[in-house]
Amino acid sequence: MPNTQMNYIHYEHLIIERLGVALAGWPLGGRICNPGALTSSDAYVLRNALADKTYKWVRLTTQQLEDRKASNRQRAADGENVYGPA
Repeated sequence: MPNTQMNYIHYEHLIIERLGVALAGWPLGGRICNPGALTSSDAYVLRNALADKTYKWVRLTTQQLEDRKASNRQRAADGENVYGPA
């Protein structure tokens, strides 16, 4: 996974489902987004969460990944825009 570019718009598909990793502990409301789109105060909150490791990358187990894929498929079937911009 070295040199993998983060894709915030297609995070569920290109990062979680394809690579089997997820960001855990997003400290802000809403979906994970590009930090460049945050206000300066939100960026500060995000930086602090990264520094104290309450927001970090985790490798999903095979079962967690399958559960996430199934949940994403169901959410998409229910009309939620899971695989595109918020």
